[in-house]
Amino acid sequence: MNPATFIAISVCLSTAWLLRISSQKAKSSKFLLQASLLLHSLYCLYVVLVVPPRNVFAELGQPYDTPADSMRALYLRRSKTGDLEPEIEELLTKLNSFDLRILYLRLGHDAVAGCNWCHRFEEYLLFAFIGPLFAYILEIGFIGLLTLPNSSRHHLRSFAIGTLILYMLLELFMALTGEITLSASDRSQSGWPQITRWHDVLYIGRCILFLVLPLSLKLPRIPFIYSIPILGGLLPAPDPRLALNVPPPAQRLQSLQQTLDFLITRLHFLTYTKAAIMRMPSVRERAAAWWDVEGKEAKEGLSDEGVKRTAKGMGLAYDEPDSVLRVNARKGLESINNSVPPSLHWTKQASM
Repeated sequence: MNPATFIAISVCLSTAWLLRISSQKAKSSKFLLQASLLLHSLYCLYVVLVVPPRNVFAELGQPYDTPADSMRALYLRRSKTGDLEPEIEELLTKLNSFDLRILYLRLGHDAVAGCNWCHRFEEYLLFAFIGPLFAYILEIGFIGLLTLPNSSRHHLRSFAIGTLILYMLLELFMALTGEITLSASDRSQSGWPQITRWHDVLYIGRCILFLVLPLSLKLPRIPFIYSIPILGGLLPAPDPRLALNVPPPAQRLQSLQQTLDFLITRLHFLTYTKAAIMRMPSVRERAAAWWDVEGKEAKEGLSDEGVKRTAKGMGLAYDEPDSVLRVNARKGLESINNSVPPSLHWTKQASM
């Protein structure tokens, strides 16, 4: 693709995104996250469409078994100064070797042309994988940024990072074991050897993965995808607490501590309130009448045979002295009495 065309498309996409994000009035953190995703996507598209991996055979339109002297003559014919670039001159010298020509198709242009100190296959392989390894590290960091804890996509972090690691291992495996032959008998109808340029194919696949994977994390969640037998097992389910806006444990503990601090003062105040109620005749009569009504309703409910059967079936029988419910209620009252002792006025009234 022409770079000018790509720039025009990028400007149109960026303008549409700015209009959309400005109408939503998003937070600054969300704005920066979406802006980084847009720039990341545009860069991946630029790499795939505008600057694909270089290949001298594709530049010259020649088959991969073309002699290096013929390729040098074609480059000199295209050169405006009549001289070759030092990098191309050194590369053509290396391509006189059949083994290095195989390495060129296996590891790419940058590995063979850029490594001047390499002599063995392991050295070329190490040099070739420094750049991709750094790219994978950056992409894993970007995936981690898109799937921060307490975000709606945090449950997809392990799946996305696992996908990147698997493709990295696949790229390494194909670079080591991909079959490349330059036999004259294995040719297509055009006369070119039928060869898979593993480096170029895996490089384009890596860029497409870097483009699609972050965008897929921002797509709306598809509920029925978890019902697919194999895919549903690979994709982790989202945390239901995020949909319910459940605060993190630290925030919940802090809120619970504040509530308990608030209740302690109220419980201490309750002891004095009870004593004050008993000192006022009118309030004491109203309180006694309320407790009488509550006692009658409780007695009627507890004496009901249906309630007894239901409670016994649930393991909460109360009609026996050593039943679970009576024991738990007794322990709860003892705990309350120890923490908030009753008023001295009530003690005196009980002893009289």
